[in-house]
Amino acid sequence: MKATGICGSMRRKGLSERVLEEVMDELAAAGWDTEKIYIADEEIRGCRACLHCERTGECVLGGDRTDEILTRLIPSSDVVVVAAPVYFTGVPWKLKALVDRIQLLWARRVRLGMEKAERGASAVILVGGTSPEKYFSGPMLVLRSALKELGYPAKWSGALAEAESGRADSEGFMRKARREVRTAAEAVGRKGG
Repeated sequence: MKATGICGSMRRKGLSERVLEEVMDELAAAGWDTEKIYIADEEIRGCRACLHCERTGECVLGGDRTDEILTRLIPSSDVVVVAAPVYFTGVPWKLKALVDRIQLLWARRVRLGMEKAERGASAVILVGGTSPEKYFSGPMLVLRSALKELGYPAKWSGALAEAESGRADSEGFMRKARREVRTAAEAVGRKGG
């Protein structure tokens, strides 16, 4: 079984990456083949909204890693884990650009009648400096919707709020994230195996 982790932070070695690393290490220890994608290191261009994909099923943009990530790396996985910071009630621009490029897959399914693949499950982890009730719901909805379109409905979502204030229980959250993602992954493993 394979799990792909996506770190949506533009800052390497930050808390989002740390949470993702902990979760992916847990899955690796359980025998999963793991792969990590660090959005900060990838060349990803945003959707131009040209609608070419709705007519042809192909994207006019080339020369970046988006097509490979969305049509090869992620679909080869049974579980996808996304960890990202929350910036002003949104996700970092490069992660949002990747999400917007999922329009191609939506166009193939909805406009061109191609079948949607059900591939596995996902988990979404958000990290931010404020409370989740007010600011985390928008980015959570964006990421869960994107993953569902990719064929990975979210089986667990978590938010580490007030991460920079010192009031957050980061270690407790890490334990919970490891446990919940592993439980979701094991359910996929039982279903697929």
